Amino acid sequence: MILCCTRVFKAARMFSTLVGHSGREYVRQKLILRMTNLDPAKRALMSDIIMDPYWN
Repeated sequence: MILCCTRVFKAARMFSTLVGHSGREYVRQKLILRMTNLDPAKRALMSDIIMDPYWN
């Protein structure tokens, strides 16, 4: 059975609530991973970190 996109996103939000992970937690983890990448070529620049949606 194919679900429409809105139902998939709604299910993902419900699941994240059930397991205790919010969208904010995901954004925070993504930001930390970008800042702490061991490969300097892949590490985010400070200007990218400052403009990240986490800070809004």
